[in-house]
Amino acid sequence: MSLTLEDVEGLPSELMQELSISDSDKLDFAIESIMNEAGGVLSLDKILIGLWKKTGEIHKRGNLTSRLYRMRQKGTIHAVPNKSGYYSTRPLSEQDVRRLFGQDEVDVPDDDGTAPNSPSGERHSFF
Repeated sequence: MSLTLEDVEGLPSELMQELSISDSDKLDFAIESIMNEAGGVLSLDKILIGLWKKTGEIHKRGNLTSRLYRMRQKGTIHAVPNKSGYYSTRPLSEQDVRRLFGQDEVDVPDDDGTAPNSPSGERHSFF
């Protein structure tokens, strides 16, 4: 049984140095943290940007995709159904996805991360 983000969050640095946490584990924790801070659902692009902002490191898209796949296999994150390149910190039903991304066809977000104007004139934030 391995450590989770919840296990290590908030621990003092002295204790963190005593734990058996690999660089790979630290990257997984950083990804989970970025996703949690953004509300639990993020695109691959937003994860890449978040990692750079959090760690100052630029990650290769292919390597990060492989890491996210492994994290999915471990159950620490989940793919968003019918949304390629989107990940969630919890399993989402198709109803959850429709609620997050709109009822009918999913619109591509504007540059500011919001959905284009809906028929009711509301703007819906993805993140």
